[in-house]
Amino acid sequence: MNQESKRTAIYVGLAAAALLIALWAEAAIRPAELQEFAKVGTEFYPEFKDPTEAASLYLYTYDEEKAESPEFSIVFKDGAYRIPRYNDYPADAEEKLAKTAASLIGLERDALAGRRSSEHERYGVIAPRSSESAKLEGRGSRITIKNEQGETLVDYIIGKQVEGETNQFYVRQPDEKETYKVRLDIDLSTKFSDWVDQDLLKISQSDLRDIELNRYSVDPQTGGLTQGTISELTRPDANSDWELAGFESEEQQVNQDQIRTMSSTLDNLELLGVRQKPQGVNANVEIDQSIVQNQLIFQGLVQDLASRGFYVAPNENEEYYLYADQGEVGLGASNGLAYTLRFGDVFSGSLEEIEAGFLSDGSKEEDTNEATVEAEASTAQGEVENPDETETESADENKSDNLKQGRYLFISVDFDESLLGEAPVEPTKPVKPETPAEEEKPADEPGSEEPVSEEEAAENSNQPAVAERPEDESAPEEEPPAEEATTEEESTEAETADPEAEYQAALEQYEADFQAYEAALEAYNQRKEDGQKKAAESNERFASWYYVISEESFAKLHVPQEDLLQPIGAEDAAGSAGQPQLPPGLNLPNFNLPQGN
Repeated sequence: MNQESKRTAIYVGLAAAALLIALWAEAAIRPAELQEFAKVGTEFYPEFKDPTEAASLYLYTYDEEKAESPEFSIVFKDGAYRIPRYNDYPADAEEKLAKTAASLIGLERDALAGRRSSEHERYGVIAPRSSESAKLEGRGSRITIKNEQGETLVDYIIGKQVEGETNQFYVRQPDEKETYKVRLDIDLSTKFSDWVDQDLLKISQSDLRDIELNRYSVDPQTGGLTQGTISELTRPDANSDWELAGFESEEQQVNQDQIRTMSSTLDNLELLGVRQKPQGVNANVEIDQSIVQNQLIFQGLVQDLASRGFYVAPNENEEYYLYADQGEVGLGASNGLAYTLRFGDVFSGSLEEIEAGFLSDGSKEEDTNEATVEAEASTAQGEVENPDETETESADENKSDNLKQGRYLFISVDFDESLLGEAPVEPTKPVKPETPAEEEKPADEPGSEEPVSEEEAAENSNQPAVAERPEDESAPEEEPPAEEATTEEESTEAETADPEAEYQAALEQYEADFQAYEAALEAYNQRKEDGQKKAAESNERFASWYYVISEESFAKLHVPQEDLLQPIGAEDAAGSAGQPQLPPGLNLPNFNLPQGN
């Protein structure tokens, strides 16, 4: 190779090296976003297509004020969806869980927002329970859904909403650093009430037939029972007015508006929270008599019940009965269900404490109740223990603004067949008339006399003849009485009536009535079976729990008897009170309006 060729080869090598260096440098300085941008428009979990695969949900949110991230989960356990955080209370979550899972199917990465961990705080996508970051701000919510086998179907950290965008949030996967903008429509609620059926009684006010208010009370010191007034309200159907048993007055009437308010409250009675019921109280809210023999367990049961306003005492049958501090309300519905509501103590707390009874500082619920009662008592008496600590008192007052009041409640259900109304009565089948025998001739008809012997004829001839009446002295013929004529007409109709035809007509009516009876009996028996089944299901549902309702609902149900009455005409006066009144002497013209068809 000559010198010129060597020089050319060197130049070519240098050019190739320069090209390689340029390509390497271009790759080195190429924006890393290109790799992340490649995922834009793709789904996070393309394999997840069926929302019914979702069997459990785990949701973590972060409370910056308390600096904690409690777990809220829905799991399928013992044949039902349950909420572990709330004592495994059954959640009506199958539909809601499927809906939540469906909202997470097909989520796409709309646009790349950030690719570094340092940007997570900005977008609010720090994992809520992250131990890698000491920052308390910028933590998002993490939602994980798994199937029955425990395999993860989706797992997201959802951060802040994109400013100026509707239903678009910053989202990332926990094992990735990149944050994407994602269009998302989901409700990340950890409220107990959002995951359970709040319709506590599942009763319609149109179905109510009986309401009994038993206003007894219990002395918590002695356990003695003080009997109050009992008000029994009844109505035969949904369109009738309520009547108060034993009430008669010419001056007062039953306050229908008051009872409608009670009925509406019962129809819409909302569940706010639950507590697990101690062993020894069965599904019908009856004391298990066998547990009475074990004094240690029995005393524990009595103390637990008393802490919530329920007391155990012997009844008239010398059996231990569960009495409530604020009496009972009995309900009867047209489907045969008979409810008993027993009302216990009232207590104050935060929404979380109302729902499940636990406190963030680990103190007991009963301590809070006692503190609340003592504070209220001190305020009522005007006592101030530390007058110099005004700032602390002010802070406590601000905290009390967030407190709510709840009332403990026990519910039991029985089936009462009498509430279904009268059972159908089977019609009576007509009796077929007997075929009459051949009639015998009357004795006085011609030709019916027996032949007379010659001796009898001779004897008869010796009898004196009846004197004949002169022709001019003939007596006038007497007309038969009107009653006899009527009797003759009736007998004529009876002779002409056809018993067989009457029987056939009665038989046809009976067959039609019997078909209607069978249909009504089948419907009645079905209602009975449905009512018995629903009563058993309801008792099973209520069996293990103290319930908590709002104090406002309790006040609408705990009505004194005098409030159930009002002066006669008060309802009409109240109805017309809101009508505009015309000035004296001014009358509206009487228009002849067309009548509707």
